[in-house]
Amino acid sequence: MMRRALIIAAALMAVCGTVDADSSGGAPTGGPANQRQPSASDLSKSPSALLPKSPVTGKSPIDVVASGPLATINNPFTGQADKIEAGKAAFQGKGCPGCHGGNGGGGMCPPLTNDVWVYGSDDDTLFRLVTLGSEGLQKKGFVRIGMENIVGPMPPFGELIKSDEELFEILAYIRSLYKGAPNRINW
Repeated sequence: MMRRALIIAAALMAVCGTVDADSSGGAPTGGPANQRQPSASDLSKSPSALLPKSPVTGKSPIDVVASGPLATINNPFTGQADKIEAGKAAFQGKGCPGCHGGNGGGGMCPPLTNDVWVYGSDDDTLFRLVTLGSEGLQKKGFVRIGMENIVGPMPPFGELIKSDEELFEILAYIRSLYKGAPNRINW
């Protein structure tokens, strides 16, 4: 719940900007003049859709997780067809289907197509989960918030995935598999 509150607060700050008083001591003037105000379509999006997208650094996922504060990793590739295809190839190549099934429908581990995300469904949590594994994520203070019928421990893949770009592509592919309720999308 605290992570969701942080994401919402960050999204609101990013969209709304700051409030400054003008130099005459008058009423607040709002944020910078060149800052775009949120549109109605912005306000209908999920909180993380309003956050700035993470830059692609080429660093290893382990380095990105070590240097990035919580709730700051936001996939820049979600919904991009070319990145989804690259992510599918990486998903297959890293052995993900062995546990999650060829199309993410599950197997000896949870499916990636439904509404249940054991630690949370935001980009930051999933990036950290794939990088650190479930045990590493728990050591960082994360707790299970969802339950599946099949829940095996997620091994850490941070050393097997070569860069943040490759992991963002894998996560874009995973997002493309989602078949749950549209109102549950927070990415």
